[in-house]
Amino acid sequence: MAHLSRRNLGACISPDNAWLFLQGLETLHLRMERHYENALKTATTTHSQLNGEQQQKSGVTEDLVRLSIGIEHIDDIISDLHQAFEAV
Repeated sequence: MAHLSRRNLGACISPDNAWLFLQGLETLHLRMERHYENALKTATTTHSQLNGEQQQKSGVTEDLVRLSIGIEHIDDIISDLHQAFEAV
């Protein structure tokens, strides 16, 4: 009977992995919000060690938007950029 249950129900996740997965789901909304905020704050995140004059000399301004692009399809990236530009 146990053999039939495994076959019919598929693979089961281990208790530890289930707990980690749930922790990730419970904090996903907060992590995404923080990622979004950080992506829009280049001058205060990646170049925070520089003073205002040094940031200006390096081309980092407060209105600079940093793009962090991974494995998304180029059409999705372009579409997202068009949508963002239309919003401002």
